Amino acid sequence: MSDDSIFNKLGSYFKEGLKEAEDSLTGWLSFGSALSSVVSQTKETINELKEIDTLLMEIRKTDSSLSKTDLTRFKDLSFETAGKYGKKAADYLSAVNDALSAGYRNADGFAELSLALQNASGMSAELAAESIKAADESYRLGGNIEKLTALFDGAAAVSDRCSIDMAELTKGMDAAGETAVSLGVGAKETAAALGAMIAATGNSGEEAAAAFTSILFHIRQTADEESGIDAAGLWNFKDACDSLNVSLKETKDGAVSLRDPMSVLEDLSDAYRALDGKDSRKADLIASLDGSADGAQLDALLKDRSLIAEMQKAYANGAGAMAAEAGRTADSWESSLSRLSNTWTNTIGNIADSDFIVSIVNGLNGALTVLDKITNTIGPLASIGAGVGLFAGFKNTGKRIQVYDHFHMFWNMPFMPQKTLLFKGRNVRDSSPRGVL
Repeated sequence: MSDDSIFNKLGSYFKEGLKEAEDSLTGWLSFGSALSSVVSQTKETINELKEIDTLLMEIRKTDSSLSKTDLTRFKDLSFETAGKYGKKAADYLSAVNDALSAGYRNADGFAELSLALQNASGMSAELAAESIKAADESYRLGGNIEKLTALFDGAAAVSDRCSIDMAELTKGMDAAGETAVSLGVGAKETAAALGAMIAATGNSGEEAAAAFTSILFHIRQTADEESGIDAAGLWNFKDACDSLNVSLKETKDGAVSLRDPMSVLEDLSDAYRALDGKDSRKADLIASLDGSADGAQLDALLKDRSLIAEMQKAYANGAGAMAAEAGRTADSWESSLSRLSNTWTNTIGNIADSDFIVSIVNGLNGALTVLDKITNTIGPLASIGAGVGLFAGFKNTGKRIQVYDHFHMFWNMPFMPQKTLLFKGRNVRDSSPRGVL
């Protein structure tokens, strides 16, 4: 047999063997990728279970009166409630611990409200918890979760009506709440006023809150050093109101007292909108607030009284508005993945204890280690392919082919499917079988 013929036969054997090796390795690499994914997901699940256990211990430390039954209930609720809002169980338990730290006894209700507010407003967990506590304190709700939920439902309804960011409105309500309540203005009126101001000016919730409290101080004739409101400024505002035939005081049963701020704003709105654009009394009223920003906010409040009335109505009828908005966020792709992760974590937590799961992961890690050794031994396919080019220079055709020696260990692995060997070792010169390589 000629050298050329031997070389051609050798090349044919090598090509067929390489093709079969490539097909087999592709299957094994796919298997390895799947195995790696399982290990990664299981490790992540164990980390989540560990985080849940850590949070439950922190909860127990925060409130030592909690029984094992209480902790089990919190754990069960964490998967159920968090899944409802597309959050992780750990998010719920963190909110529970925050509520207990703040002295709330109905921590589960606080936690669910926090998750709902996060979804509806886009707030972080920390900001949502702070907002709930601020609203509770400012509007004197006594930790009543139903009343707090109604407040945030109203805020969600107003923000939707005004097409403004609920987080900004909520920040404004928190900032203005304590002062507004002390001056006789409730959450509904505050939300409606701030909604109108934010929508008209584009200012932040906190900027609108600062302007609203300044307006309330002027109406109630209350000086405030921090806000820069003094007796002279209060007198200027009173004069501007008097020029519009709007009194800041009223007489009841022979006693003179300051009027309700929202009633004053309604009367001012009627008088303000009736003025001609060139009437100086309009500018005088705005200027009496000693601040162009506050004046612009007052203009927003006065020029569209019907809008504020509509928003007050939206607030009053806002039951379920926050839940509806939160539900839209919970339907997102990211939230769906969180629910899926919760389900998997809860399932693993239910079917086995931590030691059992650790054993599984160790076993899977062992399998991955074996695969890693295999790929390190055989090298990348590119290395094998590079060997093909070497045949172009081979003229010594009497030697046995040793190209596939690296696959011996690969084929003898316990996980290896029973397949025909890649390549039979042959003396190419006489084509007689010599056994496997």
